[in-house]
Amino acid sequence: VAEIVYERLKALSEKCKEKLVAQGFLLENIACFPYLNLRYKGTDGSLMCPSSEVAEPKEEDIKFEGFKEVFLKRYELEFGFTVPDAEILIENIRVRGVGKTHVAKEVQKLPFATDDPKEEGVIIFYLFKIKFKCNSKKLIIYFLLKIGFVSTRIYELAKLTNGHVIQGPAIIIDGLSTLVIEPECEATITPSGDIIINILNTTYAIISKELEPIQLSIFSHRFMSIAEQMGSVLERTAISTNIKERLDFSCALFGSDGGLVSNAPHIPVHLGSMQEAVQFQLKHLGSNLKEGDVILTNHPKAGGSHLPDLTVITPVFYK
Repeated sequence: VAEIVYERLKALSEKCKEKLVAQGFLLENIACFPYLNLRYKGTDGSLMCPSSEVAEPKEEDIKFEGFKEVFLKRYELEFGFTVPDAEILIENIRVRGVGKTHVAKEVQKLPFATDDPKEEGVIIFYLFKIKFKCNSKKLIIYFLLKIGFVSTRIYELAKLTNGHVIQGPAIIIDGLSTLVIEPECEATITPSGDIIINILNTTYAIISKELEPIQLSIFSHRFMSIAEQMGSVLERTAISTNIKERLDFSCALFGSDGGLVSNAPHIPVHLGSMQEAVQFQLKHLGSNLKEGDVILTNHPKAGGSHLPDLTVITPVFYK
């Protein structure tokens, strides 16, 4: 298998080099990186993985273990688990060719500031080809988040240098851009002329228990998205044809009392009684439930509506 993979990687690498050479890159400035699209046998969810051991493919270095190591790490990161001793298949291969130009331009460093940044007195701008003049010292700007109208200073970027610190609210203008520094923010000019904005005081609004339409809609969609992602992971990692092709499953979130909070638009056969299964386990196990527990149930007395339908319940604790 290693020989076949090597030959195909080598052929793809040659094609990449031909394409890049035709675009003017020198052969010694071209690098090729191999990828294998891997999946567990019986599943449909594959991951494109580079090798952890080798950059360019060489016959003596092509080892599946390097790709397998990356696959297992990515699979656990993506889906939360791996399948020990399961067979891993190569679905397809890919080679990425990179042409390097090696053109590095040293950015001229700005001199360090010896004075405070100066505000602009009069700003000239054009709107619909009409010239306007504005006294920046009287400029009033409206900011959201209950701040309202605030007197705002204006600075020209070309007159700022390394070490200048601008306190918000302020506006930094240039020939092609306008940068707004909001209240409670601070902008610093770096030696290369970049602008770093730091948020000084971050306050978070406390969400009350009162129903507010916008917040209710936001959380409703977030909870539904979580349930949909649960279904997506189940579909991509399943071996059963019923799950990965017929999509015969339901996913939902439940509250601390076991009541239904949100569900994804899956097959709703078991949704009606699923909360009964959750509530039964809450009463049955109570304080014995721990972080990382997974409960598998289908008993009719415990909320099971159909013996072949298995309900997987995982408690989530807020710390």
